[in-house]
Order: sequence, then C-alpha cells, then structure tokens
Amino acid sequence: KGDITREKALELAECLFLKCSEINKIRRWSDTQHLTGYPMFQTVTLGGQTAEGADATNELTYLFLEASGNMRMPQPTVAMRVHGGTPEEALLAAVRSLVAHGGGIPGFFSDDVAVSMLLSIGVSLSDARDWSVMGCAEPQVMGKFLPAAGGDCHFNLLKILELALNNGVNPNTGLQPCPGRGDLSTFQSFDEVWQAFRQQMDFYAGLSPLLSNTTCAVFAELNPCPFLSSLLDYRLEMGKDATEAGGPNYHNMVALAYGVASAGNGLAAIKKLVFEEKRISGPELKEALTADFSGQRGEVLRQLLVNKVPKFGNDDDYV
Repeated sequence: KGDITREKALELAECLFLKCSEINKIRRWSDTQHLTGYPMFQTVTLGGQTAEGADATNELTYLFLEASGNMRMPQPTVAMRVHGGTPEEALLAAVRSLVAHGGGIPGFFSDDVAVSMLLSIGVSLSDARDWSVMGCAEPQVMGKFLPAAGGDCHFNLLKILELALNNGVNPNTGLQPCPGRGDLSTFQSFDEVWQAFRQQMDFYAGLSPLLSNTTCAVFAELNPCPFLSSLLDYRLEMGKDATEAGGPNYHNMVALAYGVASAGNGLAAIKKLVFEEKRISGPELKEALTADFSGQRGEVLRQLLVNKVPKFGNDDDYV
C-alpha cells in the first residue's frame, strides 16, 4: 500500500531478530555448552511453494535474507526452502546472506524431501507444500501440528552397539534387558555383528512409542498448554488442550537416535580390521575395550582404530 518504505520494513525485520534474541531460558552450564549457547529454537522459514505448488518467493523473502545477513544473530534460525522452481535470484540472495552472516545461516532445505516425508505420514498435499521448519530441522505445518511430544524416548546408537558387542549386557550395570547373540569373542563374521546390532536396535526402538504415549498422557494431566492450544487450528472449537492430542491436528511425536557417526565408525572399524584385514582378533578387541585400551598393546590397537579405518562424513560408501 506504500504506507512504509522498504528501508523501514527492513528495520522492522531487523528489530524482530533483536527481539527474538532478547528471550533467554537459563539452562545448566552443561546444557549451555552442549547447545552452544541459549537457543530458543525459533525459526523463520523462507521461500518454498504455495499450497497450490507455485513458487512462494516474494519481497519479504529477500528482505529477511538481507536482515539476517545484516544482523548476524544466532537466532532466529533462518531456513531457506528450495525447490525446482526457486528463482536463481533467490538462491543467490540466500548465498549472499549466508556469507554475510558467517555462522551457517540460512540453512537450505529441500522441498522435494520435506514434502515427500510429510505425505508419507498422511499429511495432505496442500498442507505438505505449506510446511515450515520447527526447532532444529523438523518439517511441520504451521498451526496444524501438535507440539513435539516425547523426550524420554531418544536412544543412543553407540550404546546399542556396545550392548550388541556384549551379548546384550550393559557393562556399566550388568543388566541384560535384551539377551543378545554373542559378543566380540564369539562372532564369526561381520554379518553376525550386524544382526546382533539390529536385534538390539529393534528391541529399544520398539520401546519408543510406549514411552512417548506415557509422556503424552502425563503432559495432558500435569502440564496442559492452554495458550499454545489457543494458537493452533481446531483446538478452541474442540475444547481440547493440545497435549490431549486427537485429530484433525497432525501428531508430532519426536524420537531421535544419537551417535549415528560414532556407531557407523565403530561398525566400519570392526568390519575392516577384525573380519576383512584380520589385524585384530575379536577376543583381543573385546579385551582392549574392557580395559579401556590400557597398556602399550592397547594404545597400538587404539591408534589402528583411530587412524587406519574409513570414517563417517567423508562421502565414503563403505562407512
């Protein structure tokens, strides 16, 4: 309408970046270090498509990219949705913003991947095209997704590998929730290692929905969110808190597996050094792990495992 100039609009956008960074949640120092600061996981999603599939890039896309580059703030996180019809000018503006910011913002997200992912869990096509990033990198539809629930069902892939290599026994506690298929001293092939890993994974991943359902029930009873619920579609008409779940909102349970790179490195090291090159025997590796690589021979084995095997993250199909 011409009520304000572009310069004034840019200033307002920059003020929003400042305002988001004023909000703080005091966390324990260990959490602060792990999260590299005090993020509130607020996100601005730019670009992408309309619900009808047309390109959604507009003047605000460029304005917010410029604001992000100017302000160089750690939050809000800026997410740039990219699809086949994204204008080259918008991609270049996003790259310029990335360079100006200097901190890895904006992130680039593929519409092809996100839309397909949402369709696979029952989200309609028009809603899936209207997705935005929630938190770190989770695609969801504004106003229609229930808040992320769970939190007690994240599992550690590296711990699962440790259990698999010890017949399902936790070396720290001696407990064996899921009896295994042997240990490093008994496995005769890498396939046996892999099947033991899969067995433990299946067992612990199977607990995830049980834990999530329990958490959601407790949240609904003890920690309702009336203000949040009022901002979501359908909840006021239904008269139900968001924590009580139920359609037509989409559910958004989150289950995360940590240690992907470390578990991949561990499996690759075992496959290569124990079963392919036979530079370390299974019983010898088990003994070294139990002793935390103590002694001269232990250090020799540790150096082999660190330096003589391929590593995750190097575009190596072997890992």
